Amino acid sequence: MKTQVEEKCSSFFEKWMRLLEEFLRYYLRISVENSKGVDYDVLVNKLTDHHKEYYTYKWAAAHDDVLAFFVPVWLSPVENANLWVTDGNRQWLFGSLSQ
Repeated sequence: MKTQVEEKCSSFFEKWMRLLEEFLRYYLRISVENSKGVDYDVLVNKLTDHHKEYYTYKWAAAHDDVLAFFVPVWLSPVENANLWVTDGNRQWLFGSLSQ
């Protein structure tokens, strides 16, 4: 059973990911259409602000439950174990894929 902080983090992350996917679809459409007159600085700032919001929320959640800060609640137990075993280093995956 998830704690209240874990529930809030999961809900926030789902909403955050949906918005990120909307940004991606929009940016892909703009790149395919070769849109003229698009202010790319505004687009970059929106995406940067979106990521800043994620880390701001995550930092605030750490004050309520430090475990939620170090162990993302949206990861499966296998993914958490992988992070623990590999110490967060995913280089081993890319090394084995290139061979």
